[in-house]
Amino acid sequence: MNLHDNLRRITVAAAVSAALTLGAVAVAASAAAAASAGADESAPPAGPSAPPVGPPFPDPVNGQRVYDYAGAFTPATIAKTEATIVAIEKRIGAQVAVYTQVKPGADSSSTEADALALMDQWGVGRKGIDDGLVILWNFDESRKHGQVQLYAGPGFRNIVSNEQRQGIYENDMVPLLRSGDIDGAMLAGIARIDELATTDNANRLQLFRQANAAIGLIGGPLIFLLTAGWAVLQWRRRGRDPQVTQSQSMYMAAPPTGMTAAAGSVVLDGSASRGSLTTALLDLASRGELSFEQEETGRFVKSTKVGIRIEDPVTTDPRIGLNRREPLGTTEQWLLEKVTSTGGSDRHIPADKILELGPKVAAFGGMLEKRTVELGWFTGAPSTVKGKWAGLGVAEIIAAVVVLIVAFNLPSSGLTLVAIGLGAGGIVTAIVAAVMPARTQQGALARVWLDGYKRTLTSTMELARTMEEVAAMNDSVSVTKEIAASAETVWTMVSDVTRMGEWSPENEGGEWLGDATAARPGARFRAKNRVGKKSWTTVAAIVDADPGRRFSFRVSAGPVKVADWSYTFEPTPTGCRVTELWTDLRPGWFKPIGRLGTGVADRPAHNRTGMEQTLERLAAAAESGLQSD
Repeated sequence: MNLHDNLRRITVAAAVSAALTLGAVAVAASAAAAASAGADESAPPAGPSAPPVGPPFPDPVNGQRVYDYAGAFTPATIAKTEATIVAIEKRIGAQVAVYTQVKPGADSSSTEADALALMDQWGVGRKGIDDGLVILWNFDESRKHGQVQLYAGPGFRNIVSNEQRQGIYENDMVPLLRSGDIDGAMLAGIARIDELATTDNANRLQLFRQANAAIGLIGGPLIFLLTAGWAVLQWRRRGRDPQVTQSQSMYMAAPPTGMTAAAGSVVLDGSASRGSLTTALLDLASRGELSFEQEETGRFVKSTKVGIRIEDPVTTDPRIGLNRREPLGTTEQWLLEKVTSTGGSDRHIPADKILELGPKVAAFGGMLEKRTVELGWFTGAPSTVKGKWAGLGVAEIIAAVVVLIVAFNLPSSGLTLVAIGLGAGGIVTAIVAAVMPARTQQGALARVWLDGYKRTLTSTMELARTMEEVAAMNDSVSVTKEIAASAETVWTMVSDVTRMGEWSPENEGGEWLGDATAARPGARFRAKNRVGKKSWTTVAAIVDADPGRRFSFRVSAGPVKVADWSYTFEPTPTGCRVTELWTDLRPGWFKPIGRLGTGVADRPAHNRTGMEQTLERLAAAAESGLQSD
């Protein structure tokens, strides 16, 4: 028996004190009875074959209900108590065990623990119903003083309530115990329990068990489906972004109109964050409004941190002028005012005072999200929406904890399952809260637009060249050829990298990589090359693909930029003029590796010869195709 009454414990005492309440108290003969028996009266002997004091207790004997190892009861009392317990078992099926032992020094807490140990060890009460009652007596050596505990399993409490057992204690047992009649108290108590252990009360227990099962098996899953299902349903209806076709080939030249850098971070991330504040500060720095300074802090252990200095924008600086083309957003203007006021008269915020800026800009995220709602990019402020649903999830979890506490104290396995279902639903709601903020159709388009702009910036940075790279571009070769075919025709031939081997003496053709099937910016292809017995492959990325005007790509070897190849087409009266340009981007340390891998010692001279042959073959192919038409 593992379930037991932890909230209300019924105990019996013969103490003269009038303050008798639930809890283990002493069982004693009255002072008058003790005096009449004589102060030096010898203690009665222990019961027959008394085992060691429990717990642990000896194994129960089949068919026996009363174990008077203290020798406290008369044989008649034992027989009548046994008969009464048997009648109770036949009538309602509940199990009752009476146990006495001599255990000097036992108090209310230890007696309660002994009763619980006996119930658990013997399994008093039917499994799954827990309708057991243990009446345990701990006497001192006189057998006139001690403790008694009436310990009821949860199922038995539905047959004889706590209040009824309290009445047994106060009205039936205490008067007899005060007069020193322990036998009478035992018989009166068990008789009253027999009266209350009716079939009606047993049926009430059965009804409780059925209701408990229904609550657990139906209520638990239903609560989970209602809480978790509602959150998921609301996300499907209001929290999902509209479906907008995304394409890796889409490049945008600028962000959406009216979008500041900080607002863009909210659209990309789904809500304002510390990153939004950092983005806004960097935006202000790019406009010349402030600058960041590295400062050493610490007296003994030095560390480098960043401070902020408020600046007067130098509008004659072309970079600052370019960044100030768009007006400053209202939210960023508010942030600038807060930063300026924090800087004070010296217009400087030291690194160790950056945290003072926090309280002043705490509202920045909320203002920024409100601005994105005003611009029509979100259905509601993301943080507010997240907070609402996260709060609902937390409330569900707290309610689950409350229900679980109630379930443990009843106890009720059905309510335990309800608590688990409610808690699981709360967890699902809290998880859904993170993805609940929904972008509008316009907001979803703005995000796709930003992704395209990001690709543009990424491609631009990949193709950007440092001054060192520009200075190293003295190894470039250019060859021009007049071709009697239209620029569009020749461009189509050149931009089909799978045909490059038809006119190049070194290249044996290429194959598109990924989902690329034609020339477009960003598309990648692998080229096969051969010079004599040396063969190798390279990977190139298309840079320009302007039909009839320009086609270019960059060749790389892993992270190393190798070369840029470009073809420009100019219309002429007889066809077009084609210029092929090769630009060497290899760093100095890489050139010896290239010589070993390709067998070409003088790459510029080798490429010039090959480029001349390429354009000759290209012209022949284009012109023959034109003549045949």
